[in-house]
Amino acid sequence: MSVEFERVIDQVRALGDSAEKRRDASAHQLDDLLDKLNRYATAWSHIDLSLEKAVSIVDQQKYRAARPLTQTEPLNAGIAPAPPPPQATFISVDGSQTMPSRHQSYPYFLINIGGIIYERGTDQAPEIFSDPQLYFHGDDEETDDKDFTAVAVTVLRDMGEIELLARTVWENRTATTPLLAILDQRLQYWPIGVQDSVAQQDAVKRWVEAMAIMQQCGAWLAGYIERPETGAIITLLYTLDMGTQDFKPERLIERPQMSDAAIFRRVLQPGERSCVFEIVNNSTNYSKFQEKNQEICFFYYCPPGLGDIARVDVPKWAAQQPEVIAQIHALLDDQCSQLGSYPYILTRADEVAVVRGDDRDYLDRLVQSELQRRGLTVQDTGKQIGKNLTRSGKKRFSM
Repeated sequence: MSVEFERVIDQVRALGDSAEKRRDASAHQLDDLLDKLNRYATAWSHIDLSLEKAVSIVDQQKYRAARPLTQTEPLNAGIAPAPPPPQATFISVDGSQTMPSRHQSYPYFLINIGGIIYERGTDQAPEIFSDPQLYFHGDDEETDDKDFTAVAVTVLRDMGEIELLARTVWENRTATTPLLAILDQRLQYWPIGVQDSVAQQDAVKRWVEAMAIMQQCGAWLAGYIERPETGAIITLLYTLDMGTQDFKPERLIERPQMSDAAIFRRVLQPGERSCVFEIVNNSTNYSKFQEKNQEICFFYYCPPGLGDIARVDVPKWAAQQPEVIAQIHALLDDQCSQLGSYPYILTRADEVAVVRGDDRDYLDRLVQSELQRRGLTVQDTGKQIGKNLTRSGKKRFSM
């Protein structure tokens, strides 16, 4: 053990004190939000009017709220799952990567997208697949280091996930229906950290086009986000204060201090979902989704067992069909029941995709061997060699 943990015990206790104070401070706020949720559970006219007024008084580039998609499910509803369909096809992918380092023998990184096709209600064994891609500087004199940043690698992985999912759905479009494609991330994609506006829009365009392909195949798409940190429902509840002495306009564009999940931990029982909400987003960042009719809706879901609240994103075109939402809910609940609290299909996709330490070491040896075969003498830096020695397991050094 290299870290002297006894020296941080006091800081660990301070962390506990801070967590306890934050919990106590948020308890009253949570009670107030739950009271609003119950008070306005079916106040459809007030909800519509408040959201309409918000458009005229706040910056729409910063306003992120939600509205109930229909007026048939109360805001505070806890909806139990229906029985799942006897047969269904699941397709899921996940991604993993190695990060480039200037201490490597030659700059490169690996992105591995792994996936699984699982047919419920049949004797057919799950089919697994993967698509590893090695990225490196080309043979031209000019190399672009911006493509070798953590942000660039993350965006490439995200694009690889959604596009491989779309291709796999297309190739299996005649499979047993319903066909549900699942990602372990939100569907309202934005390349966080990318500064170039052209690159931002290109990434979103590719994402939305992949969503549209899956719609053309007749597949349903869901994004499963465990322990979500978004607060669009809280912003909605603050919006409903409009016209009262509690209304504070600045709250409508500030990030809430807690997430929506905190509310629905108190509302939902295991297996239940919330009503379906649609995203209220009039920013230019969302325009690509609107242009392709791929606006996002979502509901909160409490899995069985010890699982935490999850947010489930679905395209609006699917959410507008109550029977589709009912079956997506039922299928996800059935998936979570297999492992206790998290969809089996996502766990298996992660298992196929993950690039482990041994995999990284083997790839590095392959690269080194290829360079040596070509008479190239490049090697890892002394720092990297030292890391390889000290992190490969217990070793005894003597002088």
